[in-house]
Amino acid sequence: MTLALDKVLVVEDEAQVSLLIHEMFKDEWRQIDFAETAYEALEVIERTGNKYDFIFLDLNLPDKKGLETVGLIRAASMSPVVAETGDIDLAEELEKDGTKFGVYGVIRKGSFVKHRIVAVIEGAIAKWKLDQVHKMLDVMREEKAAYRRNLLEHGH
Repeated sequence: MTLALDKVLVVEDEAQVSLLIHEMFKDEWRQIDFAETAYEALEVIERTGNKYDFIFLDLNLPDKKGLETVGLIRAASMSPVVAETGDIDLAEELEKDGTKFGVYGVIRKGSFVKHRIVAVIEGAIAKWKLDQVHKMLDVMREEKAAYRRNLLEHGH
């Protein structure tokens, strides 16, 4: 099972997990950038121009935890986030309502089976793309309504 992507950011403080992800996907992902803390991830995002197919984000980093981590990363990047957590309650919340926080997929710590990770990432990217389409449609609807109001106000 392959998942060819151009550019991925892995934010993970455990070297073994980063190495495992690298080994699993080094032949499929053209570029994999790594950060060990949320603030290091912000620096990487800024330095690279924020052009990631997705961000793999550990939610238990030395400098940030849980949804606070997501908020910090989402403030800097519109790339879809796939969150990794060992917190069962948080994982369940994100699996149910994650998109409202900018999380489009969840990988539970310890379930590093390649086909599962690929399925989560593919689903996350598809959900994110659909979300982007909905946002564009909302903007178009707002512009159309403003245009109609303008026509009515000016009698044209």
